[in-house]
Amino acid sequence: MSFFTGVYKRSLGDFDNNVLDRIKNSKLLKFREATIKRVSSNLLTITYSSDERAIDSQKCCAFVAGDMIVPRTISNEEKNLFSQLSNGKEALIKYLKKSRGNFCGYALLENKERFLLFTDKTAIRPLYYSITSDYIFFSSLLSEVVNLLEEPFDADSDALMETMSLGYALGDKTVYQNVKRLDVAQCLEVNAGAVELTQYWDRSTISINTDVTVNELLATFEDAISIRLSENEPTCFLSGGLDSRAIAAQLKKHRVQVNSFNYGTYHSQDNEFALQLANKLGLNHSEEILEKLHFPNWSKLIRNSLNTMRGQKANHMERVWSGDGGSVCLGATYITEEIQTAINQDNIDRALSTFLQNQKISSPVTFFKEKELNDEKLLDSMKTSFSKGFGGRGFYNFLVENDQKRHLDNHFETMLDHNVDLVIPFFDSNFLDLLYSVPPESLLYHRLYSDWFSLFPVEARSTPWQTYPGHVPCPLKIDDDLKYQWGKKVKFDSVEDDRKVYDSIKRSPFYNKFDKGNLSLAMLLHRYKLRSYSHLISGFNRII
Repeated sequence: MSFFTGVYKRSLGDFDNNVLDRIKNSKLLKFREATIKRVSSNLLTITYSSDERAIDSQKCCAFVAGDMIVPRTISNEEKNLFSQLSNGKEALIKYLKKSRGNFCGYALLENKERFLLFTDKTAIRPLYYSITSDYIFFSSLLSEVVNLLEEPFDADSDALMETMSLGYALGDKTVYQNVKRLDVAQCLEVNAGAVELTQYWDRSTISINTDVTVNELLATFEDAISIRLSENEPTCFLSGGLDSRAIAAQLKKHRVQVNSFNYGTYHSQDNEFALQLANKLGLNHSEEILEKLHFPNWSKLIRNSLNTMRGQKANHMERVWSGDGGSVCLGATYITEEIQTAINQDNIDRALSTFLQNQKISSPVTFFKEKELNDEKLLDSMKTSFSKGFGGRGFYNFLVENDQKRHLDNHFETMLDHNVDLVIPFFDSNFLDLLYSVPPESLLYHRLYSDWFSLFPVEARSTPWQTYPGHVPCPLKIDDDLKYQWGKKVKFDSVEDDRKVYDSIKRSPFYNKFDKGNLSLAMLLHRYKLRSYSHLISGFNRII
């Protein structure tokens, strides 16, 4: 587990006292190993890692949050990040191009004259920054950058609308106007005070290859698993779906003892199917039956289970394997044939409109002060975030670069609380590059996924699993009495918890962006169960 926070001074002179005071309030300083370090005349950093991550010499310094992971096939000298950094920016970029992990980091190169921030090829591990005339504030935690800035904070209206509607802000945006997120395979470079953004990896250049086989995909995925394995017993989050099942089955091939966790409501497919698979594979399985699922932080639940299993509260970092990314990256969830046809015809408007209609997504314009934050504005924001050059893979790339990476943000932001680090092989860069070479039509509705999964050991396929509506169904018999994740939900099962979320948004700097009269009326109706506004509560929870 690793984090960093820093301030880079773009101009001559010493750091302002108020900047020094603010960096002293960093949450990272609660760790005994974390201290404020003057790396150079213009760089202050705070780093924390459960293992050795810092590189520091007279010529260069660097720190990486997450795991870069490079192929086994390259030479030991090429694997040595320190030797690459000593050779300057181009050597670092070459190293980043070979990496296949999920990470972000910073580096001060070339006699500490050239400063870079960088992300992995999908920007899974967030790196936030804010640029002022004198400084660049940066951190792997959003709250750290916000704390380094002077108040008042201005909300980014577009990002707020996107988060309330889609569940995430698009592209490089955050809900704070003056805080950005470094995007996919990006480097932010500062040289002689000038700032430049570049991209070192571009998946739009990957050619479509109709000869890619499920065997080739499985071999690449198995390699993504094995290269991430440590000597410790692996622990995985096990739901009732395919993604975590694929992870658990692969881990069992490599290790005799595998631990698994599940959290679900009573008599649900998610809970029952996980238990059946764990028994079949012989996993050391732990489950917790929850009364309701109300915005749970899954990683905190896992930490609680780990503490219970060990009979003590542990503060050390735990690596937990997760199937995040599988449903969209391999299963092409949310893309229908109608959407794909529109994308093939370069009709982005129709593709996006169909997506919004299918997912029942709209902008809650009634509750915004700025009435231009409407459905038309939402559509324009989504179009703007469409990366060019992807052709028929445009919508697939849109979901990978936005929906999938963004839904892990809360996990990374709260890692200081739960000390759980996720191992996410579906986001392995080599595996993703191979998926980008597959014709997108073959991915739809979990078709390719199902063919790929048919190559897994028979034990992994001998108990039922939960599938998405309209996708390739599970071929095994399913008990009709089990609750289905995408079935009809109770709308008023968490009214008291909802009120707490609403109270939190009222105390936040974003509250002034909302029409308080309309919002108060809606929350009153929701509280007394006269009309459900759970979609608003869900949006608020993503913001606070």
